[in-house]
Amino acid sequence: MKLKSLLTLLITLFFHHSGIAQYDHEKPVTDVVFSKDGSILVSIAFGNVYFWDSETHFEARHIEEKVLNTLFSVDISSNSEYMAVANRNNIMLYNLKSGRMLSGFSGHSRFVYDLAFHPNSTILASASQDKKVKIWDINSDKELFDLSNHSADVKAVAFSADGSVLASGSSDGTISFWGFPGARLMGSVSNVGKVESLDFSPDGKRLL
Repeated sequence: MKLKSLLTLLITLFFHHSGIAQYDHEKPVTDVVFSKDGSILVSIAFGNVYFWDSETHFEARHIEEKVLNTLFSVDISSNSEYMAVANRNNIMLYNLKSGRMLSGFSGHSRFVYDLAFHPNSTILASASQDKKVKIWDINSDKELFDLSNHSADVKAVAFSADGSVLASGSSDGTISFWGFPGARLMGSVSNVGKVESLDFSPDGKRLL
């Protein structure tokens, strides 16, 4: 689960049975994501990455580095082992439990706006202001595919639950669909308005 374009100092979680929990930040929050088991909530606020215990609602730890000055997106792998963070035109890969940085990916020429792990937890997709989508192998630290089918900023990427389809959405009002494995272009839809965020339904039949 991800929420985009927050730009708020406060995250409020609503629970069906137990009310609400609030998480305060000193700087505007640009993205949040739960680990797949729901135990950890990660939020990014410009130069900080915060880890919250979703049971106690207390901050477990945070990463604060001078290089993390323009953070746009964060995602967590399905196996809850990895966390990827977009910082300007670079991507940093961390061990989720320890917060230790494992590697980094460079290849985009402009800001990276969104990240999405493949359900197999070994492939990462990135959407960028340079109008491209890139696919990365996190085991080899190599770029696998460089995908171009948009005429403006690519603002969002999302994998279907079975990993067979990647959707990419752009400011140009188009959504492209890429088949996996192989990252082949399956088709696209246009005139949907400026796309800021994408998410597949659990059965993969609907896209929000």
